Amino acid sequence: MLHPRGTRILSRDLWLSAGAILGYLAVAKLLVHVLTSTGYGYFVDELYYLAMVKHLDFGYVDVPPAVPALMAISNSILGTSLSSLHLFPALAGAATVAIAGLIAREMGGGRFAQVLAALFVLVAPVWLVLDSWFAYDAFDQLATAMLFYVWVLLMKEETPRRWVALGLVAGLGFLTKLSTAFTCPALGLALLLTWRRRSLATRWPWIAVAIAALVASPFVAWQAIHGWPILTYLPNYAQYRTHQDPTAFVTDLLTFVNPLAAPVLLIGLAGLLVRRDLENFRTIGLAFVILLAGFTAILHTEARMLASACLPLLAAGAVVVERMLQGGRRRWIKPAYVMLLAASGMWFAPLVLPMAGEPAIVAASQPQAKTPLPDYFAMREGWPEMVQEVAAVYGSLPEADRKQAVILAGTYAEAGAIDFFGGQYGLPAAISNDLGFQVWGPGPLRGDVVIAFGVRFTDSDAAAAGTVPLQKLWDEVVPVDTIRGPNSSPWEQNVPVFICRHPRVSLQEMWATLEFYY
Repeated sequence: MLHPRGTRILSRDLWLSAGAILGYLAVAKLLVHVLTSTGYGYFVDELYYLAMVKHLDFGYVDVPPAVPALMAISNSILGTSLSSLHLFPALAGAATVAIAGLIAREMGGGRFAQVLAALFVLVAPVWLVLDSWFAYDAFDQLATAMLFYVWVLLMKEETPRRWVALGLVAGLGFLTKLSTAFTCPALGLALLLTWRRRSLATRWPWIAVAIAALVASPFVAWQAIHGWPILTYLPNYAQYRTHQDPTAFVTDLLTFVNPLAAPVLLIGLAGLLVRRDLENFRTIGLAFVILLAGFTAILHTEARMLASACLPLLAAGAVVVERMLQGGRRRWIKPAYVMLLAASGMWFAPLVLPMAGEPAIVAASQPQAKTPLPDYFAMREGWPEMVQEVAAVYGSLPEADRKQAVILAGTYAEAGAIDFFGGQYGLPAAISNDLGFQVWGPGPLRGDVVIAFGVRFTDSDAAAAGTVPLQKLWDEVVPVDTIRGPNSSPWEQNVPVFICRHPRVSLQEMWATLEFYY
């Protein structure tokens, strides 16, 4: 039997073990998001996903089917309130924290390295933001973290079971977001650049590829059936998004992961590329370099697109730092650095999380709310007020017109807002020429009386990309309102509202001419 004192020591060691602390940090991550889940409005993409739930399918124009299916499950169990909607992404974020620590463990890290890797995810601004709403972001980060975790296990010991697991995780990741379609080829190319290429002479990597393709096949089949709309969407997305130069890309990326964590990320990258004790995982460092080059030089994407690939670098950096600080007089650096990281997380949280009803950044630096907010706040603003103004226009119509009126929204965001908030005003569901709404179409609606609103609609002859000149489609187009939009948001300012009558062709005939996948 254990002596009582021995029992206390055993209990203390258990509660302070690496696994236990990873659990505490995961719970802390969960609580951070649960406690701030109702502090602001619905994020723009949440309105779109709420619309997708009404059109569950094997695919969509711009996203695979897994996350809309998850939202359908969440809605059926918890409802659609802000607190309910944000629980699943908070759980995904908590799991990502724990997996970061597990990656460090599999790379040879002890308790400090595991805790440090998990803490990096907990305090990083990018993961605080991405895990605060229900869209593909939180689940993509989790899926990619799982992919890297399985890859690390595989690089430690190649077994058939681990190749099969890699195929399953890669396929599920592809059904979550298309970033897996970049990460997996980068890892494959990195494999070719190292001695690990000999693995390709066996059948198991190809079995993993086949499994991934099979799991991803429903989305691929949907795209093929619908004429590959994603091949139109992706160039549009690249064209209309901000193109960062490589310096700005790297600077933003290091800021997103937390400036205090940035040196460890760079240490991790260097360690993966040159250290002998991390040689088994060199493919991860090479894959990161490949992705960085591809995203900056070819695709010109935003820095946040590379955030998930930073996670194993942070874990590797934590392992290197732990080994650098073993013993000697430098032991004090460990608790000091942990406290600094924790403090940085508390400093960043009010700047990136919706807290106390209004983003703290507004109260702190924009007391008059006249300066544009960051997108992650601005895109949560103004949607109920927009729908209320459209409802006022709808209510002003004669009763005979209301019975046949169609609401045509210019973007998926505007259409999603009508669908979600419009029920309380008795509004019909919206149609739109944008993304998934374009595929869902107008159905049997006639279009004799249409309330058209959106930043892309105009009553002039202008025909810029994505702009719809309404006078070419209806004989009578009357501007009736301009929705000003919130002062602090540059995204939906001065939205015009028109009443359109006497269509020149039916909605069904004009639909293909309205297509705009962005």
